[in-house]
Amino acid sequence: PGERARLIGQALRALPSDLPGREAPSPAPVRLVGGTGVHLASLERGAGRFELAGLEGAVVRAESAEGWAVRLDRLPPEGRRALPIEPERADILPAGLALLGALLARLGAEEAEVTLRGLRHALVGLNLSGALP
Repeated sequence: PGERARLIGQALRALPSDLPGREAPSPAPVRLVGGTGVHLASLERGAGRFELAGLEGAVVRAESAEGWAVRLDRLPPEGRRALPIEPERADILPAGLALLGALLARLGAEEAEVTLRGLRHALVGLNLSGALP
């Protein structure tokens, strides 16, 4: 442990430059669907325990994903389980956060909005906001 998050981030940053991505910060909103974004929002909120209430629409920063990946990777699993995350995510969350941070950086997105409602809901919301072509 300790190297996993760094290595994943390094591998993602080394992807070929002709893959889709943006060089400048994205003007279009980015919505996070799934457990990694939800758990990042929970960690950022700093509550004593993991609760979904209040996480819908939370805005998280790309740099926070990378920072939490490193912090969590340095903790033993029992130290991670003491944080406001689901215990079964303790082993995989550092890698997920490293991936999320690298992907947001690749998109040029400085922040993203968390949704608990799933991919279809996120796509409908982006379409209604005019963010989709």
